[in-house]
Amino acid sequence: MRFKYNIKSVFRSKSFLFWNMAFPIVMGIIFHIAFGDLGFDIGLIPVAVVVGGDLSPIAYAFYSALPSLGVVMDATVMEQTAATALLHAREISGVFVLGDGIELFTTGGGIAVSILETVANEFMAVSGAVGNIAAVNPGAIPAAIAAIESYTTSITPFSQIGANVLQNYFYVMLALGCFMGVHMGLSSAEQIQPDMSLVGTRVSVAAVPKLKLFFENLFAGVLMQFLMSIVTVAFYTFVLNVNFGPRLGLVLLACFVASAMSVALGMLIASIVKGKITIKRTLVMAFTNVFMIAAGMMSIAIRNTIRDFAPILDRINPVALISDTFVTLAIRENLELYIQNMIIMGVLVLVFAVISGVIMARRTYENI
Repeated sequence: MRFKYNIKSVFRSKSFLFWNMAFPIVMGIIFHIAFGDLGFDIGLIPVAVVVGGDLSPIAYAFYSALPSLGVVMDATVMEQTAATALLHAREISGVFVLGDGIELFTTGGGIAVSILETVANEFMAVSGAVGNIAAVNPGAIPAAIAAIESYTTSITPFSQIGANVLQNYFYVMLALGCFMGVHMGLSSAEQIQPDMSLVGTRVSVAAVPKLKLFFENLFAGVLMQFLMSIVTVAFYTFVLNVNFGPRLGLVLLACFVASAMSVALGMLIASIVKGKITIKRTLVMAFTNVFMIAAGMMSIAIRNTIRDFAPILDRINPVALISDTFVTLAIRENLELYIQNMIIMGVLVLVFAVISGVIMARRTYENI
């Protein structure tokens, strides 16, 4: 009976009706009306490659791997001046500069830039592996370089299937819809905290362990947020004809984990910050804007800067985690990044839940 009451309590909140379900659906309709008839494909991404005098092993490996990368990008070797002019004229999407390492220069954002960043990041990761090999066994370096030269990026199938650009916007909107579970977390916490509602005051004096109340409301919030995500996916699929492909099950699994992380984050904010629900909701909106900006949704340059100076912050940014998890299903053949992000989100769920649960269970109120 108490679990049913928790579900009904969550439904009493008006904010979730917009942020958790109507928001991604309305935005999906807007995208469909505005861009639905375009139906264009990414195709090969035009890029320039500038080769320096002395190439490091990883830069030489990248240059040697250009033929295998031809399924993703149309690379042309040229001088620095010509490449810069073409980039500023937006006739190409990026410039790879090879020398001591691999540098990528782009203008603006978009899915094409994200793909180029993925390629560059993968090679930089390989560079670190080569460095480790050199430190342990220098004699194995030639074999490692030879293996890298036959490298094929994990996003090859993306260009092969000619995925529609518009579909990626639906992935992003679905990700934002899942993150709006922070509002569901606030609504769930509202039912058990005396400083947030009269319902919380009555529940606090009941002969029920606070920790049990916390996890019941957490589970209720996650379940409802997940159901809202399913409704959004169903609307995109059957009404807007968005094809999520054979990985629909993985999309729904990501929805569940992302919903759990978002709801737990909302309850964490509700437990740490004291005051009325309006104050906490305002703070949640502020955090949402910060997370979205840091995830590069306003400018990819901001996210690149964060990656350079504080990569750990980028890896635990909830919006970036959820968005990258969905998009990687569309543009990557292997699931390595998907699994990594799912593990990180799972760990964050546990951290958020434990901290907020302990705080709510130990907090006392003088005037109840």
